[in-house]
Amino acid sequence: MTGEEAILTLKTKLDKNDTASLPEIPVETAVLWLNDSFGRIIKQRYGGNNPKRESFEETQKRTDDLREVIKYEIIENPVEGFFVNSVKFDLPVDYWFAIVEQAEITLKDCKGADETDRVGITAVQHNNINTAVEKDPFWRPEGKDLLRIMQGKATTVFHAAATVVSKYYLGYIANDFKIDLTALDQQLKIADHLHMEIVDMAYNMILNAVESQRYQQDLLELSKSE
Repeated sequence: MTGEEAILTLKTKLDKNDTASLPEIPVETAVLWLNDSFGRIIKQRYGGNNPKRESFEETQKRTDDLREVIKYEIIENPVEGFFVNSVKFDLPVDYWFAIVEQAEITLKDCKGADETDRVGITAVQHNNINTAVEKDPFWRPEGKDLLRIMQGKATTVFHAAATVVSKYYLGYIANDFKIDLTALDQQLKIADHLHMEIVDMAYNMILNAVESQRYQQDLLELSKSE
């Protein structure tokens, strides 16, 4: 379904509504509602705030729901972090939610030679960093262990004193899915089976906005689409 087709489908559903209070929806407004619906659908599928309480990759359906909005990126040239033994990487401009993180590190092996490896990163809370700094053996990064926190438009990776972190490998949900008014002929940037769900959610949000009597009935039908 293209953006233009999504707008036409939404307008057709609204035209069939028997509520006289529904105004004519201009294209710009239709795109606004559809993009709002787009974002809500993605967040529901990612976080589990949906009728089935299933989050990303918990089932094959959830995996398929979001596979089209996943991106991978290698980020290089870190700068020194605010905290001791940390480096900071800028996040992609279209970053929304992290799904997998790794880093390339270099450290000395048992013979004193440089060893380069690619290892996973563990996400922690900010208060865990104090524990790591205080040398708690459970939280303190050792050797190939890496911890990370996020702040603003960057991620900070904590490492052992003798470890050098040079690259950040990030898999993430991208937020570049919005329908572009200047490119309505482009396909929606999400799995095909969600296209009508996006239109249906936008339709129900509009009904709610004008306090249509059919809203509760249509909302119940929408919940069954899961």
